Amino acid sequence: MRSDFSTGPYYGVESSVENHTNHGGIVVDIDNHALNADGEIIPGLFAAGECSASHIQGWYTYQDCIENGRISAKVAFEEMNQN
Repeated sequence: MRSDFSTGPYYGVESSVENHTNHGGIVVDIDNHALNADGEIIPGLFAAGECSASHIQGWYTYQDCIENGRISAKVAFEEMNQN
């Protein structure tokens, strides 16, 4: 399936492979809500990128931080508007 790239804006960033990762941190759900020891959401707390134990990919952590930071912000905004 091809995507239509005829309309921007587009953003790019130069990056390189890094050999580092995190083997611990805050456990999160699919929306990056931080979870307590019982697996329950901690209201108002999100974790993304390398501070999250649920996303351990040392070879593209930069992209992971951007992606999961965006997801966290989107979900937090939606939850704030529900209350």
